[in-house]
Amino acid sequence: MKTLKQDAKVVYTDGRIRTQVYNDMEICPQGLQPFLYTDGGTLLAQYQLPEPPAGTRKYNFAYRVENYLSRDGGETWEKRKIAPDDYDDPFAEAGAVKLKDGSFLLLDTYVQENDNRDPAQCYGEAWISRDHMETFTGPTWPVFSIPDVDFNISSDDDGHESHAARLHRSMVSLPDGTLIATMYGHFHGDCAPASYEPRMMKTRTYVMRSTDSGATWHYLATVAVDAGIGTEGFGEPVLVRVDKGPHEGRLLCVMRTGRELYQAHSDDDGKTWSYFRPVVFAGLSVYDLNAWRQKYDGKYQDVDPHRKSLSGAIVDPDLIQMENGALVLSFGVRLPEKLCWLDPTVENNGVYAAFSLDGGDTWCHILRVMGGQLTTHYTAVREFAPNKLYFAYDVGSWRQGGRGGRGCRIDVELDTGAQQH
Repeated sequence: MKTLKQDAKVVYTDGRIRTQVYNDMEICPQGLQPFLYTDGGTLLAQYQLPEPPAGTRKYNFAYRVENYLSRDGGETWEKRKIAPDDYDDPFAEAGAVKLKDGSFLLLDTYVQENDNRDPAQCYGEAWISRDHMETFTGPTWPVFSIPDVDFNISSDDDGHESHAARLHRSMVSLPDGTLIATMYGHFHGDCAPASYEPRMMKTRTYVMRSTDSGATWHYLATVAVDAGIGTEGFGEPVLVRVDKGPHEGRLLCVMRTGRELYQAHSDDDGKTWSYFRPVVFAGLSVYDLNAWRQKYDGKYQDVDPHRKSLSGAIVDPDLIQMENGALVLSFGVRLPEKLCWLDPTVENNGVYAAFSLDGGDTWCHILRVMGGQLTTHYTAVREFAPNKLYFAYDVGSWRQGGRGGRGCRIDVELDTGAQQH
């Protein structure tokens, strides 16, 4: 039975797409910041818990992660362990991909230097499923060659030591089986400080290539780097291969910067990239201070005496292509960037799905799935059946109660003959 999500709202459309959101539910009690993958109709959702990991790795994520499987399009969810009970589950932020032999490859996010500190012999962690994520085998330790990588130049965004590069969101399989993966981190000379954490340097986004089903990876190209962009540089990238329409064969990469999202594309399988540009969403601008200034002016002076936090930020995009050719981009909008933690009730402060029918050139339908509530603004989206999406998000935050990992279904209907507004 479908139960409509009453607070979901279309904030812009040109009439060619219609969406309906329903069956909103809690998946993971206490869970935050989801990642979502699909294999043969099975959905795997991973959330972060407010508990430390067991610490079985050389480099662990700061929080324990919990995984849930659904084989009925998100109607029901079952808790599932990927690793053996005495081992921490991989932090699946890195992405997953279907290999040519039908197996399903999942990577942990961290890539670390070996004891010899040889940038041609960095290592990650991989897990394989051959039964649609019912079970996984692993870990194995794929080798990464990143010649100019610098593991020691920057802290993380909390100011803690960080000695790893990050795989993030995407592994894309090209028609010949070559894999392309997105990473972000630092090369030698990437020393522009982030505006809110001077020990953290702004990151670059780059892509890696594997021709042996993920056993070894080699640096291919930098997608974007610029010390003057955003507050964080280019990070949290996501990648999709467009296989329909005028941009068939194009790789499209969307990245977080600490302000608006940016995008770049490659038409030669990732070897070279277009100049990056901001992603434009109708009616959503992180610089439109007048849209929320009245709510915050004169308040919270002890927290933000110089009012530096009134700008917004868009965080952690996810990106897929549907079977019908539409691109779907999920993301969170923080309005304002910092003060949304104290008062999240600005209407457009929330989580979104945007749709493109021209390979990412423009975004013709923008759906706010939830707004005006406390959230970390992290999202994930996957198509589990034709024209049916599952959208994962969270409510609450790291330091406040009432947190939980949630999800909902989105039905999509295309009317490409509709007149554009």
